[in-house]
Amino acid sequence: MKDIAIIIPIYNPDLGITKKFIEEAEKEFNNLIIIDDGCNEEFKDFFKSFKRHTVLTHHVNQGKGRAIKTAFNYILNEMPNIKGSVVADCDGQHSVKDIKKVAEALLKNPHKLVLGVRDFTSKDVPPRSKFGNKITINVFKIFLGLTISDTQTGLRGYSDILMPIFLKTKGERYEYETNMLIECQELDIPILEVKIRTIYIENNKTSHFNPIKDSIIIYKLFIKYILSAISSFILDIILFSIFLLLTEKILLSTILARIISSIYN
Repeated sequence: MKDIAIIIPIYNPDLGITKKFIEEAEKEFNNLIIIDDGCNEEFKDFFKSFKRHTVLTHHVNQGKGRAIKTAFNYILNEMPNIKGSVVADCDGQHSVKDIKKVAEALLKNPHKLVLGVRDFTSKDVPPRSKFGNKITINVFKIFLGLTISDTQTGLRGYSDILMPIFLKTKGERYEYETNMLIECQELDIPILEVKIRTIYIENNKTSHFNPIKDSIIIYKLFIKYILSAISSFILDIILFSIFLLLTEKILLSTILARIISSIYN
């Protein structure tokens, strides 16, 4: 596929798995954007071996979110013919066949964020991943009104319409992908789910996701979002009461209160 760029963030990888994945990916896709996210010195020759593809380098580890933004920025500035990008992990979780499915879906649905979603009822899913996804699914549903079957998926498709939007999204590490989903709710960006294979190699031991540290960062986002919504609601009520007292006009008081509380939020 010539009009899709595949973004592959890499940090201290399992070389055997990563080499095999990239070799398979380059058979299907012309444009691979490989990000060296501050890997150790021992991996430098590995990155130098890619002559056909673009390698973008962070001299220190900056996180998956920043790696994706670096790739978005490069594509938008240097690759005007690209219609979209797919972010895929290098740890063997994503098959080239599934990456192609996500790529095809984003080309048909440029206004939607495309998620490659796994089946978490599968016995192959590690308990920590199953538990983490179950919690975030319910949090998204209860507090944001979003029904997403795989909130943790790293396989995502972005059109050239959406990349500039998500380039501005806050977050440098794993929380960045959670922030994207929250922004979809806030900006009315539809989400399209594409079913993919559930693949975990050796219980996903090569993943750099820290289930305690990174989960705390992610759930802090939800707490912040919820507190912001509650405080905005309280401010709205207080302002409405004050304006109603001053003007004795319900509609005017409602409009003024909403304007100020929306600026606060």
